[in-house]
Amino acid sequence: MNLPPLNELYGQRSSFAPAMGMTQAYNYPPPPQLSTPYFNVPRSEQNQFLPLTSIPQTLPTLNGPPSPQNRPHCEKCKGQKYGFTAYFHNTKIFHEPPHELLPWVERSYFLKNRLQSLLVTYTVQEFDPTYLRDIEIEVNNWRLQVEALVHEVGTWGNGSERVVTAVGEVHQWTKGMVKQLWDHVVGNQRLLMPKGRAKELVLEFRKGWERVWIGSAEHRRQFLLSQTCMPSFS
Repeated sequence: MNLPPLNELYGQRSSFAPAMGMTQAYNYPPPPQLSTPYFNVPRSEQNQFLPLTSIPQTLPTLNGPPSPQNRPHCEKCKGQKYGFTAYFHNTKIFHEPPHELLPWVERSYFLKNRLQSLLVTYTVQEFDPTYLRDIEIEVNNWRLQVEALVHEVGTWGNGSERVVTAVGEVHQWTKGMVKQLWDHVVGNQRLLMPKGRAKELVLEFRKGWERVWIGSAEHRRQFLLSQTCMPSFS
């Protein structure tokens, strides 16, 4: 599979433009695998990305797991690696646990952790520039996995303008983050990383996805309520 190098990628028009409508808004596909194979991506010399725009940090977040003695238990909230019981059952965030979102929420969590690893490895620590090709493949692989999740969520969440907008913001943020990271790696422009900055960027990414999940859960709730309120003609 031939993919464009990072310097050409964002000169192209984005194909992410989900249609609006309620039809099959909650016909979720089977949960995909959490891992995506790496691709052989040609090396690039310069890039043409859009600037990074921060997502407002105003959403409630999952601030780590509760202590074992206070931890609620729900099998439906248990993912392949992470548990989201405390998050899903937090009534300040969700009216009811969005169990149907579990596979996608967990994937976003894996991608968040991968972003943190990329930032620490290539901006906080020193790296060997002779492995530039491998680094590009690694960064591009993360981007591809984010875009795959964006596409999937945008497909089944296209009944809500709120969800579509939130997914689009994550997509644009990711493009900007890849630009800044790759500019730093190839020496075009240094990505300053004072203490705590990497954590802030990871938090922005997580909050962007949280906006998506909150919007998706609320739209589904409103959709189901509208179905129960429909008059019967029998």
